[in-house]
Amino acid sequence: ANTLIGTATTTTATVSQTAVTIAASGTYRSVKLIVSATNTTTTAYGVAEILVVHDGTTVYATEYGSMNNGTSPWTGLDADISGGNIRLLVTSAAASSTVYKVHYVAVAI
Repeated sequence: ANTLIGTATTTTATVSQTAVTIAASGTYRSVKLIVSATNTTTTAYGVAEILVVHDGTTVYATEYGSMNNGTSPWTGLDADISGGNIRLLVTSAAASSTVYKVHYVAVAI
């Protein structure tokens, strides 16, 4: 079974890439990310599911489901490892306050 292992929230007001730390890479080799984001100015709202697996150095991420209310709050979602942590990399669509909330789930092997 999959187990919720945590949540992370960040707010950004830039269209440059922002990192959201998710979990220690040494603890979890694979996670499912459920991302929701809303922009408080443009009212753009979206959700996405992303599967992430890594080999200790390189992260492989696949966004396999997403939808929005007609305007996406992001232009890009990706993942990497930095400082021993898996991170979600978000690029907002607008240079105004966008709030990202990420639920991450351990994927059973």
